[in-house]
Amino acid sequence: MVLREGISLVAVGSTIGLIAAAATSGLLARLLFGLPRIDLITFGGAAVFAVTGLAACYVPARRAIQIDAMEALRYE
Repeated sequence: MVLREGISLVAVGSTIGLIAAAATSGLLARLLFGLPRIDLITFGGAAVFAVTGLAACYVPARRAIQIDAMEALRYE
């Protein structure tokens, strides 16, 4: 459940960011000389951040799955 929520937040944030970047890239291409309209390095960097966000959700969820629920409740 936690993993699904984290992944959905990363997906929504990445989608909004990529749409905003694609929308404003035309303006930036006109203002900055030599910059293509779709810069693959920038969009590739955004994909790296999305994968990092997914890993940041996956690692704690995997650790939480390995803990015995009764042992965690007794500890509290």
